[in-house]
Amino acid sequence: MYKRFMGLLLAVVVPFQAIAVSDHDLDRLDRSSPSETVKYFVEQEFNRRGSTRYDVASFSAVSKVAKKNKDIDGKFMDNDHTYGKDLHFGTDELIVVRRFDIEKIYHDGDRGVAIVHYDQVVSSNGAHWDRDLFLDLKKYDRVIYLLHRDREDNYWYIVDPPTWRVSYDYLLEAYPSYLKHMGWTSRTIHPDPSQKNLSQIMHDDLDFLRSIEKTVREHQK
Repeated sequence: MYKRFMGLLLAVVVPFQAIAVSDHDLDRLDRSSPSETVKYFVEQEFNRRGSTRYDVASFSAVSKVAKKNKDIDGKFMDNDHTYGKDLHFGTDELIVVRRFDIEKIYHDGDRGVAIVHYDQVVSSNGAHWDRDLFLDLKKYDRVIYLLHRDREDNYWYIVDPPTWRVSYDYLLEAYPSYLKHMGWTSRTIHPDPSQKNLSQIMHDDLDFLRSIEKTVREHQK
């Protein structure tokens, strides 16, 4: 089931990778700076890039992501450990926000903490076919990111990052673009039942996000 699901989403990831979502370039990023690493991660995730966790995230052995990937690897030897690292806005757990503010970044030795405030508007329940989006307004959502420096490469990482925070305005553009790219602009029956399910889910999500736009704009004031 997981393997079939990820295969279906593969076509989703490729078209959007080419979008310039930030002035930051990973190759030029100063990974020895905890502040630059945090800024890169938060901005990239806010601006769509759900695969940022491949670049600057680290998962502890006890994390849900590490445990799930270990279980997947035992079943599918060709799996590339994408669970929890390569996220998709149409099916993975996420929180939708309007803006963010990096308040403070502390570090002492190889460990650190970053405090980021988000203007939250939507939360999600579940994932994959069973995910639901719902209105969840929080003007001042305080999120803590744990940091760790690898002594070998002197790189800073975000440890077990919390739920993906992504821009509301981005999603209003991303859903129609994706549906058009896949030829799913209408709620038609697709040959593959999995495609039909994903198309229905994404149409429903887009309808919901559009229906709350007035509320979201007023919340911003």
